[in-house]
Amino acid sequence: MPYARFQSPTNAAEVPTGIDRFHEVKHDGYRMMLIRVQDRARLISTGGYDWAPRFPRIVEAARRLRQSHFITDGEAVE
Repeated sequence: MPYARFQSPTNAAEVPTGIDRFHEVKHDGYRMMLIRVQDRARLISTGGYDWAPRFPRIVEAARRLRQSHFITDGEAVE
């Protein structure tokens, strides 16, 4: 992966608390990294495949954002 590494999720018995804590609910989707560079947005799986054609609404939403360069790691759910 040329840009960044996927975050490694861990199970927890309780939701983290505090202003500097972040959590994500697991919905049994696909772990993805959304990469936007200028007008191109890709949705890369942990295996390195671009799933943008399968999730066009995510890609279009990324293109509508004001920021033209970013990477975000999360879960795509059908």
